[in-house]
Amino acid sequence: MVYLQLLSICVSFSAIFISNWLGRKDEDRKFKRSQKLKRYNDFYIPFIKFFYENRPSAYLFFFMVVNGSYKNLYNLIVKNLEYLDPKSTEEFYRLSTDSVDQLQAPANELIKKLNNKDLEGTEIKFNNEQQKSYNRFNDFVLSVLKESECLAEELGLEPIGKSLYDIYSKSIRRPQ
Repeated sequence: MVYLQLLSICVSFSAIFISNWLGRKDEDRKFKRSQKLKRYNDFYIPFIKFFYENRPSAYLFFFMVVNGSYKNLYNLIVKNLEYLDPKSTEEFYRLSTDSVDQLQAPANELIKKLNNKDLEGTEIKFNNEQQKSYNRFNDFVLSVLKESECLAEELGLEPIGKSLYDIYSKSIRRPQ
C-alpha cells in the first residue's frame, strides 16, 4: 500500500514536470516563430519591395548612388542589421566600407553632365575597384534574396523573394 501511494506521488510529480517541460517547449517554439516572422516582415519584405521598385541591372548600384535611393536602402539595412544572416552581414560590411566611395566620382561626373544637359557622347569608365563595388552590391542583394526565400519556406509562407531572386540573378552581369 505504501508503494502504491509512493508510486502515485511520483507519477503526479512526473506528470507536472512533463507538462511544464512541454509547455516551455511550445512557448519556445512559438517565440522563435514570432521572431522569424518579425524578421521577415520588418526587413525582408521591405527589402524585396525596394527591389521590385528598382529594375535589376548590372549597374543598378551606380544608378542608386546617382539618384540617392541607395541612402534609403542603406538606412533600411542598418535599421534592421540584427535580422541579417552572418553571410549577408559580411557582404554588407564589405559593401559599406568602401563601395559607395568608389562610385562617388563617376556619379558626380554623370550628375554634372546631367545638370549641364551635356550627355552627348557620355561614356563613363569604371576601374577595377568600381567594378568590384558592383559585384559586392549584387552579391549582397542575391544573398539577402536567397535568405528571404529560405526564411519564407521555414515559416510556411509563399517565398515572394524567389521570383525576384531568379529575375535578378539572370539580369545582372558582372560589369566589364
